[in-house]
Amino acid sequence: MAVAVDPALRGVRPDHRGTDEGAAAVSVLGIDLGTSGCRVVAYDTDLVEIAGATGHYAESHPRPGIVELDARHVHAAVDGAVRAVAARVGGDRITALAIATLGEALVPWGRGSADPLAVTPLGSDRRGTDQLARFLQAMPADELRARTGAPVHPMFGVWSLAWWREHAPWWPQLTRITDMAGSLLHHWGIEPAVDYTLAARTQAFAVDARRWDTDILAAVDVDPALLPTPVPVGTPLGTLPSAVAAGLGLTGSVQAVAGAHDQTCALWGSGLVAPHRSGLSLGTTECLTSLTRGRPDGLIESNISAYPSDDGDTWVTLAGVPAGGSNLLWLAGLNGTDPTTTLSAVMERLPAEPSPVLALAHFLGSGTVENDAGSRGAFLGLTHDTTSADLVLALIEASGHEMVINLAALHQHGHAPRDTIRVTGGGIRSRRAVQARADAAGVPLQPVAGHTTARGAAMVAGAGTGVWSDLAQAAALVHPQEIIDPDPAVADWHAGRRRQYALLSPALRAVQAAAPATLAPLGPP
Repeated sequence: MAVAVDPALRGVRPDHRGTDEGAAAVSVLGIDLGTSGCRVVAYDTDLVEIAGATGHYAESHPRPGIVELDARHVHAAVDGAVRAVAARVGGDRITALAIATLGEALVPWGRGSADPLAVTPLGSDRRGTDQLARFLQAMPADELRARTGAPVHPMFGVWSLAWWREHAPWWPQLTRITDMAGSLLHHWGIEPAVDYTLAARTQAFAVDARRWDTDILAAVDVDPALLPTPVPVGTPLGTLPSAVAAGLGLTGSVQAVAGAHDQTCALWGSGLVAPHRSGLSLGTTECLTSLTRGRPDGLIESNISAYPSDDGDTWVTLAGVPAGGSNLLWLAGLNGTDPTTTLSAVMERLPAEPSPVLALAHFLGSGTVENDAGSRGAFLGLTHDTTSADLVLALIEASGHEMVINLAALHQHGHAPRDTIRVTGGGIRSRRAVQARADAAGVPLQPVAGHTTARGAAMVAGAGTGVWSDLAQAAALVHPQEIIDPDPAVADWHAGRRRQYALLSPALRAVQAAAPATLAPLGPP
């Protein structure tokens, strides 16, 4: 897999003095596993980024409704990125690592196999739709939500397991199931476990009891013994075997620590670790992640996921849309050019005024509160004068409209954020794009620079091995940028747009429901 060394990582402190001095101290690695690539970043004890590298791989779409990722490509990309970082930092300086991981993705293994039995379905994969529907004939949706803290949705890993159980010829050979982080640990020779946050993304985890839900697993005929042991975030998992470490360019003793779901790591990496704080991550998907004291009452009625990260009383809630940056890349790639290059060019010429087009951002299903996997995206107000920049800006503004819906649900149940929402991810590179989201939502946003998801994973690694006393000590080292307030000159326009957006999805639902069926039920490949 292709690996690119980040040429100039910016530290989170304005007085960062460079790579050489940072490398002289103990370093921890934060590893961010995403859907289209990984990022490995080394941090010193002041939480300054001192070296980083990215690795690239690609999800595949072999047919409608099927979205997959090959764990072998992930392993190769991470290995290359770790070697690149170790070469810059010095392999003897790295003492610990933790992994921030995309949710919902499960990897099947056979006895003694170095490679997985199959490629991994991602969260946007819909092969488990029929299996979920049949399950709900035995367990009411409300009970499933209460047990798992998650909305009823086919994206979760247990429904992919149920599909495999019915269709995969290799199922009798199955001896182990891991999440994507666990597959990397298995590849490195460390006994995999799964932290609570990633276990919760299977919809087979009893969040209150913090254990696998045997009733759910029994209903889909999956043996709980196949799944890894759930552990709190920050649990030490073992030391990299010396031969594996040497192959990665790591010459000291490196402790692997249980990481967390990537959205949770992004929130921590923005410097937020206390309850009643929220962050908006702008990546392939977009998610409003919040912290509460104890399990939040009532939010599950709005389909907002909630899970614990450890055995304490801080819980994490998730609300968003299953597509964000992926919508922009799709649009940018329609003309056959490289979507990343095209999107960068369009972002530089976004108009200063609001878009004349209204977009519904449901290209992979609705947002959390509506929880409609069948909803689809739309543009309203197209004319021959519409430009590509108008369409991109409309999708960005739709992100703000979705945030309003999620914030309203949090507010209704007494969990609205008590401070400015911090915003992270690749979407903050354009100040105009952040301004457009703030305008569309009518709320101030505060960008946080740097690779916040990898940073959050590194904070977990350091807190779990004594580099910092806890996450709060590490979070104090994060310095956000200036707050971007909504522009009062366009406040009335966007208030009207928010009213239109609230009407758009219900109005289109009847149209979409009347569409003829064009796809056969998903069966064996």
